[in-house]
Amino acid sequence: MPPGPIDSPGRAAINAAMNPADGPWKFFVTVNPTTGETNFAETFEEHEENVALFQQWCAGNPDDC
Repeated sequence: MPPGPIDSPGRAAINAAMNPADGPWKFFVTVNPTTGETNFAETFEEHEENVALFQQWCAGNPDDC
C-alpha cells in the first residue's frame, strides 16, 4: 500500500471510524485524489458511476493515478 491514511490514520480518522455519521451509504470512492473529493453511494449502481468518475480522473491525470 502506498503511504496514506489507510496505513497511518490520524485521530480524526480513528474517531470517525468509531463513531460514524448516520446515513444510508454503503460505498465510497475518492473521485479526485488531488482534492480528496469523495463520493458516497447507497447502491452498487451509484457506486459504479462514482468509480467511472475516478477512472476519468485517472485518464486525465495518469502521472497521479
